[in-house]
Amino acid sequence: MKNLWIQSAALAALLPLAACGSGPSDADISQAMTAAMSGLDMGKQEIKGSKCAKAAEGDAWECDFLFEGSARHGRFAKLGDGWKLVGSLN
Repeated sequence: MKNLWIQSAALAALLPLAACGSGPSDADISQAMTAAMSGLDMGKQEIKGSKCAKAAEGDAWECDFLFEGSARHGRFAKLGDGWKLVGSLN
């Protein structure tokens, strides 16, 4: 019983850290892409199927996603009020 309590306490302590360390969602990437392309008058950018991994350097995330039916890759970072496109989009 004591081990169960210790395991539960350890898990509860780690959960907030896991939430802070998660990458951008499809909605976050969509918002970042819309902001990055605001000068092109393209409207809201719909993103689907994003898969992100923490970048080897810095606080950014490398993400693969579908954009306008094509597979794309971009680097995103959470800066101030939200996620921003900070690396090449290819």
